[in-house]
Amino acid sequence: MTSTQLYLRLLSYVRPHRRVFAISILCMAITAATEAMLPALLKPFVDGT
Repeated sequence: MTSTQLYLRLLSYVRPHRRVFAISILCMAITAATEAMLPALLKPFVDGT
């Protein structure tokens, strides 16, 4: 079994839950994008103390 076949077989188990799967992928992307902004938001608080 190749890795592509294995991946497609595993995705077949996700197919009934594809809406939740897509939402979770979107939320993970949003979290990754906003993670870098946290230090910039906290800088004024740290510099002010």
